[in-house]
Amino acid sequence: MKKLLKWLCVLLLVLPMLVFSKDINGDKVNHSPIKEIHPEIIKALLHSGGTYVILKDANSMEAWADLMSYLGMQDPEKRYEVPLPFGVKYFGLAEENKDTTAFLITPAVDGVLSVSVDSKGSFVPQLKVNDIGKQTISGNIYRINFDVKSGKTYRITLNKPAEASGLYSIEATITAK
Repeated sequence: MKKLLKWLCVLLLVLPMLVFSKDINGDKVNHSPIKEIHPEIIKALLHSGGTYVILKDANSMEAWADLMSYLGMQDPEKRYEVPLPFGVKYFGLAEENKDTTAFLITPAVDGVLSVSVDSKGSFVPQLKVNDIGKQTISGNIYRINFDVKSGKTYRITLNKPAEASGLYSIEATITAK
């Protein structure tokens, strides 16, 4: 059963890439918007030790492959830090009285980094970068923006309250200076 769930995870990760293709002129065509599957299915997948991410565009494939390689070497119960690539929306499950995963980002260029967490209506994060930060809130989206230097690693924490739990997604974008 565990092997089946891992293959399901791989399938769910690859399917979003399939909606991108090229027309006869070689131009990229997006046939349909990428949609998340039902939250309860994502939760079940995460509870089983699986991983769920959405690639934001076809150029994210290499970052996704690196992330899957890293996660494949980690015990899901001992994932304390995860490298968060650009172009990938990563889903996590916050559990009561259990630390949430911290995310590491190392930009290749100087710029302004934006990290967004969608709380899915049940998880209330307190985003911090290297233990500093002030997040903004818009509906269920919590965001923090900060200046970054090329090659420096930044540690993003969600600092959940002890009683908080629920599904969330996190993604990062950068605007070069």
